[in-house]
Order: sequence, then structure tokens, then C-alpha cells
Amino acid sequence: MNIKQKFAAATATAMMLSSVLTAGAFADNTVNISGNGDNSTNNVTLKKITKNRVRQRNTSTIGLAFNSTSDTGGNGAGNDTTGTTNVTTGVSNTTNNVTVNGSTNSNTGVSCCCGSTGNNTVNVTDNGTDSTNNVTLLIICKNKVKQSNTSTIGVSVDSFSSTGGNTANGNTGGNTTVTTGGSNTTTNVTIGGSSNTNNSTP
Repeated sequence: MNIKQKFAAATATAMMLSSVLTAGAFADNTVNISGNGDNSTNNVTLKKITKNRVRQRNTSTIGLAFNSTSDTGGNGAGNDTTGTTNVTTGVSNTTNNVTVNGSTNSNTGVSCCCGSTGNNTVNVTDNGTDSTNNVTLLIICKNKVKQSNTSTIGVSVDSFSSTGGNTANGNTGGNTTVTTGGSNTTTNVTIGGSSNTNNSTP
């Protein structure tokens, strides 16, 4: 018995893309509007902007090819005149387990300043009568994470198992038997794509 199994090229593509925007974290600030005259108009605009960007990209190209052979056949007994002739072969098993994974990125060390806006104090004192005082405080923190994966994985398996090809010719004087064991071929292929892990803190 002959079993021949061929597992041709397999391709896995994994793509992941994510963007994260989070908001606000800075040092302390104090705004003072003081000592301005009567009927004055006083405007203060304070902008605090912080940006953090993390980019991760994986590109994996993996090719794997191998051959596996198991053979207990090809046995012979010929020209025996003494009596019973027996040809017996054992079991032929071929098992292939293949696991292929793409690359992995892990971001654990990049942290943005987001999380706290700091202590922001506005003091409006000692201004003249009928004065107009305006304070605009704008706090923006952007933490952007971009991740992408591309994996191209090819696996080729050529697996052969045989217990056949046995002969018993020209035997006289008794019985002649040929017994072959089982022939099994098993191929297991597991393909995993790439992965990114973002553990940065805002």
C-alpha cells in the first residue's frame, strides 16, 4: 500500500490598523490679570498642546518546504523449497506537524504625558471698574498609535509512506503468504499571522 500526500503552499495575511486619540497632561500654570484700568478689556488665551505618536509595523515573508518518507516495504522471499514462506512487513506511519507564525511587536516603553491637566490657576484681581477680563485655557493631548501587520507564509510538504513492493516468487513445497502492515500519512499545518501589542500608557 502506498500513500503519497502533498500539502502545497498556504498563504496567511493578517492586517491590523488602529489609531487612538486620548486627551490631556501637563505642568502647572498660573494666569494673572491684575492692575488694569477702568473700562479695560483684557484677554488671555493659554494653549497647552502635547502630541505623542507610536508606529509599529511588521512585514514577514516565510517559506518552508520539507520531505518526509517512511517505508517498510520492498521485502522479498524467493526460490524457497523447504516449506511455508511468509513475508510480513510492519506498519508505516508518517506524521508531520508544522507550525509557522509571523513576527510580533510589543510596545511597552512609550508613554504619553496625557492623564493629568496639571494645576491651572487663574487670578483676576485689582482691575478697574467696568473692566472686562477673559481667560481661555485650551488643553490638548494627543496620543496616536498606529499598528500594521503583513505576513506572507508558504508551506510545502511532500510526505510519503509505503509498506508495499514485497515479493515471494518461485517458492515450492508449502504455502506462501505476503502480509503488509498499514500505511498512514498525516500532515497538520498551523499558520498564525503577525501580531502587535500596545501597552503604552496615556
